[in-house]
Amino acid sequence: MTIQISDFRVYIEKKCSFGEYSIAAMLNSSKIADKIKHKKVIIPGYVAAMSGGLQEDSGWEVLVGPREASGIPKYLKTVWK
Repeated sequence: MTIQISDFRVYIEKKCSFGEYSIAAMLNSSKIADKIKHKKVIIPGYVAAMSGGLQEDSGWEVLVGPREASGIPKYLKTVWK
């Protein structure tokens, strides 16, 4: 049996409570896009590696924020538009 990396990634994400798959599912099923004027989501810098997959799976623009929550106010003032 041959397992491809992409198959393994999907398997792991479906088994984990936090990953690209679960975040994309929440964004799309929550209907939050109906309540806001943009389709942007900020993820912590520590999980920046998932930004491409999350953007592809969800259709939202994914912004990589600061590593620590204490950096969010500065990030919003300088990056958020």
